[in-house]
Amino acid sequence: MRNVLIAMLALFVSANAFSQESDFQRPEYAPEYIPPGATGDAKSKVSSDGATSLDGTWNLRLEHGYQDGQGWFEASDYGDKIDLPGAVQNAGFGEEVRADTWWTGASGEALYKADKYEKYRQPGNIKVPFFLQPERRFFGHAWYQQDISFEDAPKDKDLILTLERTHWSSKVWLDGKLIGYNDSLAVPHVYNLGSNFSEGEHSLVIKIENNLILPVGGRALSVADDTQGPWNGIIGEIDLHWQNKIHIESVKVYPDYKTKTAKLKYVIQNDTSEQQKAELTINGNSASLALEAGANSYESTVQFGPDAQLWNEFTPVLHPVTITLKSKYGSEVEELQVGLRNIEADGKKFMVNGEETFMRGVIDCAIFPVTGYPPMDKESWLVHLKKMQDSGINHVRFHSWCPPRACFEAADELGMYLMPEAGIWGDPANEQFGTWVEDECKRIIDEYGNHPSFVFFTHGNESWHTQEIVDFLVQLTINLKEYDNRMLHTASANGTGTPSENDDFTCNAYPRGTPGWKGVGFRSPWDNPIIQHEPGQWCVYPNFDEMVKYTGPLKPKNFEIILEMAEENGVLPQWRDFLYASGQLQMLCYKEDCEAALASEDIAGTQLLSIYDFPGQGTSLVGYLDAFMDEKGYFTKEQFTKFWNWSVPLARLRSYEYKSSDVLQAPIIYFYYGPEELKDQTLLWEIVDETGKQYLKGEFSNLDIERGRNKIGEISQPLSSLPAPNMYTLRLSLKDTSIDNHWDFFVYENDPVIDQGDVLIADEVDSEVEAALATGKSVLLFPKSFSYASPRLSFQPVFWNKLLFSHLKDRETLGILVEGEHPIFNSFPTKNHSHWNWEYILENTHSLVMQELPQEGNIVQPIDDWNQNRRLGMIAEYNVGPGKLVVCMADLLEKQEKHPAAKQLLGSILKYMNGPDFQPKSSISLETLSDSLQYSDNKSVLMSLGATVPKIHHQWNDSQYFHIDGNSGTRWEAHFNDGAGWTIIDLKSEKTLQGLTLTNTNIKEFEVFMGNDIDNLQQVTLEDKNHNPQSSLTLPEEDMNTNKAQKIAFKGEAKGQFLKLYIKSIYGHHIKLGELDIIFVIK
Repeated sequence: MRNVLIAMLALFVSANAFSQESDFQRPEYAPEYIPPGATGDAKSKVSSDGATSLDGTWNLRLEHGYQDGQGWFEASDYGDKIDLPGAVQNAGFGEEVRADTWWTGASGEALYKADKYEKYRQPGNIKVPFFLQPERRFFGHAWYQQDISFEDAPKDKDLILTLERTHWSSKVWLDGKLIGYNDSLAVPHVYNLGSNFSEGEHSLVIKIENNLILPVGGRALSVADDTQGPWNGIIGEIDLHWQNKIHIESVKVYPDYKTKTAKLKYVIQNDTSEQQKAELTINGNSASLALEAGANSYESTVQFGPDAQLWNEFTPVLHPVTITLKSKYGSEVEELQVGLRNIEADGKKFMVNGEETFMRGVIDCAIFPVTGYPPMDKESWLVHLKKMQDSGINHVRFHSWCPPRACFEAADELGMYLMPEAGIWGDPANEQFGTWVEDECKRIIDEYGNHPSFVFFTHGNESWHTQEIVDFLVQLTINLKEYDNRMLHTASANGTGTPSENDDFTCNAYPRGTPGWKGVGFRSPWDNPIIQHEPGQWCVYPNFDEMVKYTGPLKPKNFEIILEMAEENGVLPQWRDFLYASGQLQMLCYKEDCEAALASEDIAGTQLLSIYDFPGQGTSLVGYLDAFMDEKGYFTKEQFTKFWNWSVPLARLRSYEYKSSDVLQAPIIYFYYGPEELKDQTLLWEIVDETGKQYLKGEFSNLDIERGRNKIGEISQPLSSLPAPNMYTLRLSLKDTSIDNHWDFFVYENDPVIDQGDVLIADEVDSEVEAALATGKSVLLFPKSFSYASPRLSFQPVFWNKLLFSHLKDRETLGILVEGEHPIFNSFPTKNHSHWNWEYILENTHSLVMQELPQEGNIVQPIDDWNQNRRLGMIAEYNVGPGKLVVCMADLLEKQEKHPAAKQLLGSILKYMNGPDFQPKSSISLETLSDSLQYSDNKSVLMSLGATVPKIHHQWNDSQYFHIDGNSGTRWEAHFNDGAGWTIIDLKSEKTLQGLTLTNTNIKEFEVFMGNDIDNLQQVTLEDKNHNPQSSLTLPEEDMNTNKAQKIAFKGEAKGQFLKLYIKSIYGHHIKLGELDIIFVIK
């Protein structure tokens, strides 16, 4: 094992090496997409006995917009042709993308109007940063026409048209006669075209409308541009088949794992006006039926025998059931694949066939980067789901969309537990839409409910805005459980807050995240099983090599923008280093999230977001796999499944940093949800250094490992025998297997030497610093004064992405890139990326924007959010005249008292600066350094005044200062539940104002107050566009949430130290204000 470990470490060190700028090659953009042409005839001959596929060429006519009054169902000249299955946009039809193109779910619309995106709004260079950009855009009605012809058509059979996966609604005409309408997003649209067809050609017309015909929500992934988009077309089966007057209308399968039987509830339809006789055979057992006119309901039980295997993730066995119906009108055969599977909620646990099961889930967000829509064949879904399974996944939630039948068939074969949704991320409570929602849910249950993989269900995502919505969802859950209880139901994915007693399980964002890290775990306040909603979302720097994979009509223009900004700011040659370093931090965070869930008794499952990237909502690079589900190069599936699988040993360390005098204490849990219990096992443990040298070891023997969380014991080891400072690894391994897991930790000296020597330590550039440097001395600078615009550092990387969550100022970077071999770290163990030794050093620290400073000498480089791509620094060294300078943005003097890592680093820096190796290679001036410390990328008057916010109505996520930070993309956001909101700005001294500006806001009506007494401010008279005095003003809705600064003029001038904005009404549910600034008179 040690040789394997050494080999892995050697690979790790090699991968950590910095890229050489001389080796840099600019990544290639995606290749040109050439739409396929349709050249065939739009004709099909209908078979007289079997099914007829209508795949092939269709005539096409497009109508943009919501009106469809042209009546193309009667037309003979369509003009264009298209091959189906397929989509209009993919065939090259529609409009070219423009700067003002309307998108269903664009994130950061206001930011796109910022100056830095100006060149990407120009004709010929349109690039949007929100998501993969389609070559063409079409919203409206597409009319598809094909001539179908008959010879010897049956006279006593109906012709059924099936359209699988239309997007969205369909209407069908035959020979100019309207047949019907269907608006399901999830199930096939089925039409009865009638019977008694004359020989010759008949005109079949299908109109597909892809407008947002119902308020499912612009970000619902059933329709959103963020992933599959609002394409127009038919992508599945398009076929005709003949239906007997006596036929099987539906079959529902109710398996029972205890008796190894399945109850079949089926409906036989008699479309004649008289009673008819028929014979029904199920797996060789026949019965005679007397069928009344209309629907006839029956139940039968199928026995599979005592040796029949049950269906689960380890034995996904399917048992065939053949149903044959014969009558004088003909015969038909229904083939079913039955999985003996029952799922139940037992307290806080899920039970599959009576055995506790943990859901190791992931979110599927309809990401299909080549076509833009899901595959419709089982083979493609087997590949898709197997890639998830190879990452330890056994459960998939389909976020606000429902996959096609082929997905369920593949999941049945693989043993995956699925949670489809009805395609909603909006407000389902209004009466008309609410009816559609319930109908759509029932359609999904009817269509896919027989699949054993269909185990969970809810209507959609995060519908939580009002009590009315919550009440509707609770009642919907009750109705659906009464309708079909073969799957478990919940009101919404993270939607209703406290779960109702009618929820079979809860899918909730609490508990999750960093509070459960470092051995703490999670407790649930609820009594039913909880699945963690969307933990993870940790970002990584873009992988530009991915761009060439986009061979279809969706292009990574978002990546092109990022690449070009990186190039302009001089950091593009470092992109591979950024990717690797940020990737190691990302996986460190995911490991903590995953292990906290695995170890917590109260958690029944998790739905990670995600193991692969989400290219929409502003571009969320949150996976170790790319959007194609391929590895990016910094982490492997083999590594990921060490901590995310059905058999995982866990060491619940409460810290990853120790002093030599400390004792490492680690409770050991064995998470095991395998197919059978493990008997007489031995769990080995060892502590090794980076070379693989073993220092301590032990074992837990004679273990019987049962299904669940097994408490194995505790490792308690004094660390005094380990050389310090150093990084070590605690490794657990199940003897004679490939199952192992590991945790890095750091051991520091008890009292590292802090020898200042001849180094001057300062917190500002003053005359003493200038004199020291001018006389050739060394200075260690911990700046206490720096620009608020400099990105704040944190240990955790950006959450989801900064276009959507620009207001989250606590996470603005993607970890750090460390020159780990630099002698400044001779007494401070470090990797070339963020690790636990940097956690507390980075917290509450700002970076240095180094656009005007040399890169050479930048020893610790924070990796900026890719939407900014600035060159940043945290520790840098330079020559200043004859003197030498180290700048450290982390205040180690303050941090050393509480955090041994900070003290160890401080001692290492001073030892380096007092030694012969301190030889910076680049030179700067103090003026350049001062300018960089006061970096600003904005022209905010309030920032220049040093304004603060002493009082505010309410704020989320530490957003109190976001409306005066000079960045309109970061917003103050607050509740508006009491019908009012306000913020008070301290201008630091009395100022005379002529007005103010508001940017990126949803404020509707407001008032302004000023004065020198914060508790007794006077109302300011405002001026409307006609120069009339007003006590309040109302902003137009069309300017809502735009990057356009809206100027508010005062009627005359107003004086005071304090400015209060009082908000009387808003557009939307809560207050949003990107930037408030002032127009003042200098006196």
